[in-house]
Amino acid sequence: MNLFNRILLIYSVIQILKSDPINRNIIIDGNFDDWLNVPSYSDPRDNINGTVYQESPWFPSLKIPDCHDADTKILTDMPKHTYNPNVNIIEFKIAHDDSSLYVYYRVVDDGVIGKTSVGPHEFNRSDPSKPSAGRFYIITTVNLDMNDTTGYWLHEGGYYPTAPGFDANFEIEFYNGTYNQ
Repeated sequence: MNLFNRILLIYSVIQILKSDPINRNIIIDGNFDDWLNVPSYSDPRDNINGTVYQESPWFPSLKIPDCHDADTKILTDMPKHTYNPNVNIIEFKIAHDDSSLYVYYRVVDDGVIGKTSVGPHEFNRSDPSKPSAGRFYIITTVNLDMNDTTGYWLHEGGYYPTAPGFDANFEIEFYNGTYNQ
């Protein structure tokens, strides 16, 4: 893509974002009424049997469990199903203003975003029954330049189904039962 086309593309994206009045007044205050008119995207509810799958347009023959672990980091790995209502996202929304990007997530009714185990020690794989401080991440990845040939593949962070071209991410971490600032 030549320089003129890049500038035109960037200008067009900026104009589209500026002209979108729906995504203007998000206030982080615990009241979600300001999200009512923001377009919503849904994700299917997972089940205890692990029979809900996601598909990747890059690997259409693979059936990837909707809720899964993040222990794999190889392109062809298949993550293991993990049923956890605290991470079973069923709806998300994205909004912005002139300085910030906002993301809204909703999990199944009995799930709690950020719920972790609480304990005096780090998790010990050789003794998983020992009380330990748990971690919970909400990570949003973004393909900023809309170019699949730049950036990284999602599986490099343990996320599936994988896709190419992600340039940035932001995350929120909960640790040992609380928001980690």
